[in-house]
This record gives sequence, C-alpha cells and structure tokens, in this order.
Amino acid sequence: MSFYESVVDEVTRCLAEDSHNESRIIERLHHIQREKGDELYQALLYVLTHLEFSKKTAKKHWEGIMAHRREMSEILGREIGLRVAMCDYFFNVNKTLKNPIIIEIDVFEEARRFSNTDGLTGLFNRRYFQTALERELSRAKRFNNDLSLIFIDIDDFKQYNDTYGHLAGDEVLKTVAQTLLQSKRMIDIACRYGGEEFVLILPRSPKSGALNVGERIRRNIEEIKPNPKSSRHLKKAITISGGISTFPQDALDVQNLIMGADNALYSAKRSGKNRIDLFSIEKRRFIRVRVDKPIYYRIVDVKDEPLHEGRALDISEGGLLCEVDRVIPAASTMWIEMRLPRSQKVHSFLGGVVRSNGGKHQQHHAGVTFLRMQQYSRQALSQYVGQALHQHGEGEQ
Repeated sequence: MSFYESVVDEVTRCLAEDSHNESRIIERLHHIQREKGDELYQALLYVLTHLEFSKKTAKKHWEGIMAHRREMSEILGREIGLRVAMCDYFFNVNKTLKNPIIIEIDVFEEARRFSNTDGLTGLFNRRYFQTALERELSRAKRFNNDLSLIFIDIDDFKQYNDTYGHLAGDEVLKTVAQTLLQSKRMIDIACRYGGEEFVLILPRSPKSGALNVGERIRRNIEEIKPNPKSSRHLKKAITISGGISTFPQDALDVQNLIMGADNALYSAKRSGKNRIDLFSIEKRRFIRVRVDKPIYYRIVDVKDEPLHEGRALDISEGGLLCEVDRVIPAASTMWIEMRLPRSQKVHSFLGGVVRSNGGKHQQHHAGVTFLRMQQYSRQALSQYVGQALHQHGEGEQ
C-alpha cells in the first residue's frame, strides 16, 4: 500500500467510525492532516467525490467547503453536515459535479476493491496497475524521486500447467502472489499483470533498491519446497525471472518504463531464467565497437581518490564493457575517468553498472552505462566511435 493509499484508507475509516458526529469527524481529519500533511485533502475529496486534485487545489477546495458550510449553517440556523456542504459546493458553487449520486462509502469501497482486485491471487489487477503507475510516476516527477518497476514471470509455467493440471497451476499463482506480498515493502504495489506475469511498482526506489527487492523475491520463491503428496500444493520447485526499469534513468513516461522492464525480463529469460535483469538503455540505442588501441580508465570516489584502474574492452556512446579486479554489484554508480585515443583530455563519466560477472583466470568484467557527462566528452566519444565504425565497418548491437 502506497502512502497516498494509506491516507485514503485512514480517511475512509474516520468517516465510517461515527458518521453522524460532524465535530468529531472534522477534529479527526485535522489530526490526520497534522500527521500526514496536505495529502489529507486529496484523499478526503477523492473518497467523498471520486475527483482527483493536486494537494494545493484540494486544500483550496477544502477551505472553500468549510467556508460554504459555515455560511449555509448561518442562513438555515442549524448545523449543516460536511457531506451536504461538500455536495452543494461542488454542484452549485464550483459546479465540478454535474450529476452526483448518493451511495454508502462501505458499498462503494467494496465495489471499488472488487473491480481493482484479481479474484484468484488477491493482488491488484492490470486495470489498477495502469492507474497506480500513472499516479506514482506523476508523484515521482513532482518530488524528483526515483520510481522502479519489476516485471516478474513464472518460469516454464505452461509446462507446469500441462503436466499437473490447472488446479496445481492455480496453486503456483497463489503461492507466487503470497510471496510477493510477504517480500515487498509496505509502500510497494503488487499486481497480477496477466496469466503468469506479475508486476511490482516501487515508489522512491532507485535501481539498486529494486534489484534488492527483486532478488529477495526470487530467492524466497526458489526456496519454496514442493509437496508431492497433495494435489493442492506444489508438485515441483518453481522459479521466476524478472526485469527492472527505473525512472528517470531508463524512461520518462509510463509506456517506456513498462517497455524497459519487459525487455529486461526477456533478457533474463534468454539468459537462462531464474534471474533478475536490469534494463540498460545502452543495449537498445547504441552500437558498441571493439577497442583497437588500449583505453585505460580509473574509477574514482567522490573525493577523487582512485579506487580501481583497468582496460576497456568495448565502448559505445552509451556505455562500455571493462575489466575490473572484483565483481562490482549491479546498479552501483561510480565516476570513471578515461582518456580516449588521439585525445589529450581526460574525460569524466558518471556510470551505472548494469551487469557484472567473473571471466577467465579470475578476471572480472563489468558492463557500465553512462548516466552523465560533459558535452565536450559526449562529442569526443561520439567522434571516436564514429571513426572506429568507419575504419572497421562493423559493430555490435
């Protein structure tokens, strides 16, 4: 449950606890506002009108509703209920509502939960996922936060279904769903995307944090032991594959964020399954060239102290494959200083590790995507790659 959803839930409980005690309701709402901030106004108006407002606009409307309530009470000579004042404000004063209907909150909430929930697994469904992702991406942009997406697919699920039957397949889906709920953070949103595919929305989570969550889920599922004695339980061990993309590093909109996670999931499947892969924009956009003359680089920390020196194996305008003396955790970021052939300047790049593995003779390799660089470094890199492609007439996607 996200922070916003927790506020919506608290507002709903507040309105239901003592529905006719207006003074107590307003006092309780003020208390929630002091604890949760102005998101209270957004949540309150959403619960009572199903209208979406920004925090600033919602607060302005709330102040207008309270002033309208006082005015109506003075004219009629009796206390006017909050809900009546709100309905009159939006229908006759602000004119946002055109044809309002009256419905009990409990009935509405039950219908909303049913329409947003997958019946088999109890997770949110794909329709809710789309709405939640758009909302969380908008919030990430507004507050300059990271937002990560994990696509998860059960390995060889069709084979499992065909071999053991649909009831056993349903048990697998429910087991994976329950593991997602137990493994995620409270603010993460777990959905069934369709079939054997699941998706997690991770607000305020960088790529490294998302990888930790994904690996935790993968390990937890891998450790589930099958019980062959009961048709209601797992018949064989199950595994999952996953793909991660992150705003703003990989994509700036919903469509490309989904596409990035889906591409990373496909990469995990193609690479042997039972693994979590990170999306790299460098894989999709740029041509890599093998380095003909040695390009040596060094990784430095924030104090400009050398941490490692090595040799680049291939390079593109978006990243490089390099030798390292140890396995560097995926999603790590570091500053890389490098002098290109036929260039006297030392160029600095902020890089993010998208893959890291050991090679022959204890030599390790790391794939790095470039996150930030100066314009003159971008031009020099583009020029070098262009010349290399022209000389060799070949490149690698």
